[in-house]
Amino acid sequence: MAASAPFRGQIEAGQALGLSRLRVTIEIVVPLALRMIVPPLGAQYVQILKSTSLAAAIAYPDLMLVFAGTTLNQTGQPLEVMAITLATYLGLGFALSAATGFVNRRLALVAR
Repeated sequence: MAASAPFRGQIEAGQALGLSRLRVTIEIVVPLALRMIVPPLGAQYVQILKSTSLAAAIAYPDLMLVFAGTTLNQTGQPLEVMAITLATYLGLGFALSAATGFVNRRLALVAR
């Protein structure tokens, strides 16, 4: 089994205990890999969400025309719709950050 450098010792230890390749992968390699993958992956998802809101800010006149124009014609309150849009992006960003933090805490090593 070809192992990458960070996991070589753990894989060899699992094989020395008599675990099959599948068990070594599931019980040793995947948890170690997730500990390294989850924080940057969560940050990337938050960044993608922020980029979509930036794209909306670049197209602000179109957004203002669609949201505010329609709402202004129906209710006369365009700023409230903009505030709701802002709050939606803010809530999604916080939710993604919280989910990433939760998964990261669940995967963290526990000192014994």
